[in-house]
Amino acid sequence: MVFHQHCCIHVHVPKVAGQSIKRHLGEGFVNSAVFPVNDPSAGNNGTHLTAAEMRANDADGLWASYFSFAFVRNPWDRMVSEFLWRKRLEPKRVSFPDFEMFLDAVEHGWDFEDDDFRHTLPQKKFVADSDGLLLVDFLGRYETLHADFSHVCAKLRVVDQPLPRVNHQIVRDHYSRYYTPATRDHVARLFQEDVELFGYQFEGPHLDQP
Repeated sequence: MVFHQHCCIHVHVPKVAGQSIKRHLGEGFVNSAVFPVNDPSAGNNGTHLTAAEMRANDADGLWASYFSFAFVRNPWDRMVSEFLWRKRLEPKRVSFPDFEMFLDAVEHGWDFEDDDFRHTLPQKKFVADSDGLLLVDFLGRYETLHADFSHVCAKLRVVDQPLPRVNHQIVRDHYSRYYTPATRDHVARLFQEDVELFGYQFEGPHLDQP
């Protein structure tokens, strides 16, 4: 989202409190209205454009002048969140009877009419170039969401208060309880780049956030 009133750009990595951030910052412009991308996978409004796509389609030079930020999340936690989100919204969203089948679908890909498949792209693709160089001015973490978003608020000079809960799931067990050794290793393979670039481990800290 592009928030002209705050002179900032939020690269919305799916399942990392993006809707809560949008609600806090107020009305913003959908990405496709500012960074037109000719890619059907970007969906109708380009909600989940990558930083690289925005920079490549920035005719007005906003990327250089606006503050850009994004948040990332432990990939093992993120995949459990995505799986449960789909279960909660079925039949509106494609869901799977078990977690292992969901991970198989993530690995082999599937066709959607909107940008759903971007929900399971590696987070590196959203915030870095092919060499792993970060493209955003600030990268926060879901595991330290409150402290990191406070930094964003201070930078933008907006009121710093707890993020509203949007698309919040019911309280669940620690994500590690959803895994077998096989599915744990499956996610490690699928998101090896995220694990290496952001330094995540399987049983790292977890916060039950928006």
